[in-house]
Amino acid sequence: MKLHFDSNQEYQIEAIKAVTDIFEGQPLSGGDFEFSLPKQAWANK
Repeated sequence: MKLHFDSNQEYQIEAIKAVTDIFEGQPLSGGDFEFSLPKQAWANK
């Protein structure tokens, strides 16, 4: 099965907007999981 997506069709534009609107107002970060390396770990390479 092959799915075809045409983002220029009005009903698909509305569907994309509906999904992205769910996340409106949410912080861009601040999840429960964070990962960072000490500066030295990547700066010396």
